[in-house]
Amino acid sequence: DAKTALGWLEKIPAKEHVQAYDRDELFLSIYKTLDDHERLEEVSWRIFRRHRTEDTLVALVDVIGSDQREQVIEEEARLILQDEFISYTNANFLIQINRLTEAEVYLLNRRDQLDGDLYTSLLPLAEQLEIKGRFLAASVAYRALLESILSRANSKYYRHGVRYLKKLDMLAKKCDDWQDVLSHDDYFQDLQQTHGRKKSFWSRYAE
Repeated sequence: DAKTALGWLEKIPAKEHVQAYDRDELFLSIYKTLDDHERLEEVSWRIFRRHRTEDTLVALVDVIGSDQREQVIEEEARLILQDEFISYTNANFLIQINRLTEAEVYLLNRRDQLDGDLYTSLLPLAEQLEIKGRFLAASVAYRALLESILSRANSKYYRHGVRYLKKLDMLAKKCDDWQDVLSHDDYFQDLQQTHGRKKSFWSRYAE
């Protein structure tokens, strides 16, 4: 009974964000049953804009038409680059749709916002950038991860920090143009000056 289901669902205040994804999924099912294409498209856009991924893009173009895919990608890439605040989801989306130049520019221009404490989001992004050959952007991401570990000064995490620094050593050999980013040699010197007293870290790095 899609109409009754819709009536109950619409009683939830629009400002209520708890389980918003589940709510919109129910709206999709209802509007498909009711063959309400206009509202189906509206909800599909809302889901996609809330969380841009390859999957939500596929779901959207299934509704609006596969011929709209490239136009959607162009417009969304433009909107993402206009947003001054970093979103790891949006950065990952640019990589997923193979907009690698835009992904690198997006990350480099917002590198001061990178938070290495959010390693579950940032580490996969760094790894993907490395795989895709975007070594400068990957270096910036790995630096944020390394600095997070050193700033916390918890030796049990130093093994990860050592891995990131050695990764940076390797990526530096592949970076031909540092643009306005501090070169690896200069960055390494700054790192030693700032965290030189962390003997446990540097001894592990020297192994």
